Amino acid sequence: RHGLADPELHAAAVGCFDAALEALPRLGAPPHVRRAVADFTDRYVARRRCPADDLLETATGEEMPR
Repeated sequence: RHGLADPELHAAAVGCFDAALEALPRLGAPPHVRRAVADFTDRYVARRRCPADDLLETATGEEMPR
């Protein structure tokens, strides 16, 4: 219900994305894939957001609380 605003879920997501970012070069992921994952991590995971927050902000004109 609270998505990444939940502290335990946020911690789990950060751990998963950190592991993915570390593994991608070893797995031979191309630079554009590594960049896309890093950008998603910065834009959403690190800020406790999800893509739906962008849609809600567009619809309401208000920033979603963290």
